[in-house]
Amino acid sequence: MSRRIISLYEIVSGGVDWKIRVKVIRLWNGTDFEDPSIKKSIEMVFLDEKGTRMPCIIKKALMATFENEFKEGSCYLIQNIMIAHNEGRFKTTSHKFKLSFMANTRVQQINCESFPINAYQFVPFDQINDGRPTNLLIDVIGHIVQKDEIKVNSKNNNTTKRIELVLEELE
Repeated sequence: MSRRIISLYEIVSGGVDWKIRVKVIRLWNGTDFEDPSIKKSIEMVFLDEKGTRMPCIIKKALMATFENEFKEGSCYLIQNIMIAHNEGRFKTTSHKFKLSFMANTRVQQINCESFPINAYQFVPFDQINDGRPTNLLIDVIGHIVQKDEIKVNSKNNNTTKRIELVLEELE
């Protein structure tokens, strides 16, 4: 018997053996904090047809199986995926849960015409830091009015660069 396809907003508890239709709106490699040249995971943010966003991770043991499977902006039918609590230092979405691939996860590319074109959830400037969790990544539109010099940090033979920007709301 085939499982019914559910939307991300319908996921209210953990488990496995889910069947979902999603669009990949963000895709990147998670790297080792000490050595950014070491890839530890494939990470994505999924969007469903109702506009719900949810994070997803493919851990290192399964990276080789799925690394060429996904493309940002493409849509997929995914079966047999695990649901876990969305915990961590920084969150890409406010969804309570995140998705995690398993060895028996199956992926099929599908048509995207029923998915929203706009995946952004813009936050007005006056609502930034007004009680929102500061570990949640947000979408903003603005223009740069000030920038600092690039700061270079070296740790354990690895170099990272950081720049601080001041944004102003577009009016």
